[in-house]
Amino acid sequence: MLRLLERITSARKLPLIVEEARVEREPFAAGILLELGLANMFEDAEIRAKSIRSIINIKPMQKQLLKEIY
Repeated sequence: MLRLLERITSARKLPLIVEEARVEREPFAAGILLELGLANMFEDAEIRAKSIRSIINIKPMQKQLLKEIY
């Protein structure tokens, strides 16, 4: 996630993420919002990510891990 955040903040192009990787990238959406300070708590980050892309569905284990990190 830190590598992705570095690319976002340095305005580098992000690699194209294929649709099959959706499960792996969904937690990153919430994590990036938290890292950038655009959300204060995981719940806020999840709601904001879903408002941007409604298809986001973070799995319970992924939610728990993100809550422990943030």
